[in-house]
Amino acid sequence: LIEEVVLYEYRKFRDEVEKVIKEHSSPVKKLSSYLHTILRYSKKLSIFYNVSMQSISEYMPYLQKAFYKEIREQEMRSIKSILDEGIADGIFKIEDKERFIELLLSIIRGINVFLLPDKNEDEIDDYANHLVSM
Repeated sequence: LIEEVVLYEYRKFRDEVEKVIKEHSSPVKKLSSYLHTILRYSKKLSIFYNVSMQSISEYMPYLQKAFYKEIREQEMRSIKSILDEGIADGIFKIEDKERFIELLLSIIRGINVFLLPDKNEDEIDDYANHLVSM
């Protein structure tokens, strides 16, 4: 049951991310939409996770092994696709894409854990805007 809930939420999130990326032609807008979506979605799920994490803590090692790698790889592919387009168009200048993606995802995780729980939507958007401007 826990696996099904996690997969369901992940698929909803993935579909939403893919939808907002396809809505834009500009790599900057795609990256911005990606960041706004991931941070807003994370905020929505934070209440669910706060309640459920206590009740499923014994399943976490399994869930981390089963889903974390898949989710991380999907996130990396999404960002890489946006960056590749931006680099090809001369918009982004990134020397080491893989390292940049890892750093960006780590920043997102930090925001999710330490900053999102007590922020409103405008503050969340502000974080996303700052990430895009970097």
